[in-house]
Amino acid sequence: MPVRSVEHYGLVPVKLDRTLRAAAAKWPEDDLYMVTRRALRSVPRVRVVWDFLLEPAADRPRVKRGRS
Repeated sequence: MPVRSVEHYGLVPVKLDRTLRAAAAKWPEDDLYMVTRRALRSVPRVRVVWDFLLEPAADRPRVKRGRS
């Protein structure tokens, strides 16, 4: 999750060891991905996290991104 979004969602940053911190420096900073198997999408604990993350974005217009 982008660092600037952590406080917005009331979360805390994950502490990374030195090796992972170096790799994480190359990760995109403006993208958020929640990856799970399709069969788990309806599991309540997965659904509640998904809804929680989308709630602040509900009032914002969607930006359509095209592929180059």
